[in-house]
Amino acid sequence: IVNKLFLKYVTDNEEDFSNKLYLSLDNIKEMSKYGMTFGNHTYNHKWLEKLNKEAQIQEIENCLDFLDSNTKNFSKNNWSIAYPYGSYNKTTLDLCKDRGCSIGFTTKVNLSKLELNNSLTLERLDTNHIPKDSNSPPNKWTLETFD
Repeated sequence: IVNKLFLKYVTDNEEDFSNKLYLSLDNIKEMSKYGMTFGNHTYNHKWLEKLNKEAQIQEIENCLDFLDSNTKNFSKNNWSIAYPYGSYNKTTLDLCKDRGCSIGFTTKVNLSKLELNNSLTLERLDTNHIPKDSNSPPNKWTLETFD
């Protein structure tokens, strides 16, 4: 059903659509050249908590190698990760820590409170939780969180 809807309402050229939507390697290299920093989001964007330790290592290491080879200001001793789908477990956290990860972002919605014991499990706001205009009234999440 999704494929039929995509063909009918979006385009019949999925590759061209994807090329416009996602960063290319040239985009990444150019952004890096001008100071943009990239973090790890794994190589194949899999649910890490569902993978065994060896598969998690491959996902993390392959992304680290990619970033190291293709960006100018990446350091394997001090990098960040945003867990795909917010999926991680203790193994993931241990692997990240052992490989020099300094900060990790979950999909838990909240303002982050950076402390030594939670640097790999920080909450974050989705763009939907941030007003689109500086004159916007507080949204429902803001009102419920800060009451």
